[in-house]
Amino acid sequence: MADETQETGNFTSAESRVAPGQGRDAIGQLETRGIDYIPAVERNSRPANLAWTYFGAQFGYAVYVLGGLLPAFGLAWWPSFWAIICGTLIGSLAVGSVALIGPRTGTNSTVSSVASFGVRGRYLGSIIAQFDNLGFNVIIIWSGGLAIIGAFHRGFGTSTGTGALIIGMAVVAVAMSLLGLLGHATLIASFKFVAITNLILMIVFIILTHSHFHTHPAGASYLLGSFWPTWLLGVTLGIVNPISYGVGVNDYARRIPQDASPRKIFIALSAGMFGGNALAYLMGAWATLSFASVATPLVTGFVQLSPGWFLAPFIIFGFFGNIVGGGLDMYNATLDLQAILFKISRAANATIIIVVTLIVTYFAVVIFDAVETVTSFATVLSAVLGPWIGILIVRHFELRGNYRVLDLHAYAGGDHGAYWFTDGFGLRAMLVWAISTAVGLLWSSTTLYTGPLATVTDGIDLSFISAFALGVVLYYVTGKVGTRTRADQPAVPSAL
Repeated sequence: MADETQETGNFTSAESRVAPGQGRDAIGQLETRGIDYIPAVERNSRPANLAWTYFGAQFGYAVYVLGGLLPAFGLAWWPSFWAIICGTLIGSLAVGSVALIGPRTGTNSTVSSVASFGVRGRYLGSIIAQFDNLGFNVIIIWSGGLAIIGAFHRGFGTSTGTGALIIGMAVVAVAMSLLGLLGHATLIASFKFVAITNLILMIVFIILTHSHFHTHPAGASYLLGSFWPTWLLGVTLGIVNPISYGVGVNDYARRIPQDASPRKIFIALSAGMFGGNALAYLMGAWATLSFASVATPLVTGFVQLSPGWFLAPFIIFGFFGNIVGGGLDMYNATLDLQAILFKISRAANATIIIVVTLIVTYFAVVIFDAVETVTSFATVLSAVLGPWIGILIVRHFELRGNYRVLDLHAYAGGDHGAYWFTDGFGLRAMLVWAISTAVGLLWSSTTLYTGPLATVTDGIDLSFISAFALGVVLYYVTGKVGTRTRADQPAVPSAL
């Protein structure tokens, strides 16, 4: 019976507290699985859900804000349009292959990274994920809080001061934390609802405000001094949001059956990611070019520009879109933290995440007014995340999708497993990541930091592209010329 169970994939990993077939994943109920292996009997998703997830998760103020930055950088409508299309397409295609990993490993990206970075090396992915999610959560909470106080001020004359902003941000933070805590099934349903309602609202908003739209940002000069460096910064900004999900896509792909078509998975994720990001970014750029000044905070401008009768539905559904996008980030951050604190529940990890996020948001927004710095930090972080994602993709194809799935969870069972490598670290992956990240940071060009190589190329930001490409090439080449290890061999049946 044990052999039959292993062959069908109906088993659990070392940190699991739930028997196969007993895991709960229903709308409105607390998901019981964390980072433990998802048994075959509980694989309740399909590739189309990836498309809905990463399409619907973009329709919130946080992503609109990113799109609105391009006109603020001095770019007119059509340069902004093409920068957004190019950037979001590059980021979406780059992250598309990552989702092929989840159905084969039955767990998230951080735990899956054990196959390349080692049992202890998985900490690197968790650390990157925490900073990545933290940066975007600050933007989500801040923009959602602004929407609440702006709407209430216009409708009821209430305060827009610091105290009101803190209350508004707290409401956003609690709501998105609860959604993330409920988990996979509730999030999927939310993404579908947000995608449909916000597409309708976007079309209505454009029709209502088209007379305010102007193709050139009045009074704005190129942020980096000339067109091409500024335009390429816009492309990099377009890459940032899609690529930021690279560490989290397998939170959803892990629930897809192992025998699902890789082609369908890649197309679903890439298409959904590109469509959602491109439309949300373009909405932000359109709105900013409709304001009297591109310096107007995007959420404030939305409130001021919307007709009175349209304000309530626009704020409600835009706010809910923010909550859903934040719920996705909270879910991801919780699972990645659980890869470290695996002895406590997902709910306990979620509590830690929300407390830290609230504290950081308070200091970043209220004390230091550093939202622009946080946005630039997220851009710089793409150079750190890019090679990590590239290494996972190359490793997946090296192994031909065959993993020793229980050995990925060896840290929880007290064993070394097949991926112990050198004292728990995959030195090849760690070294390639370090070199690629260093090169990427040298090519970074943002308001927060400009690397020396960026000055050589007239301020053109090649941070993500250089880091990702170098990581892929170096890891592939070193794999071809290096000594093959036990873990490089095609895996025995995945339960073993």
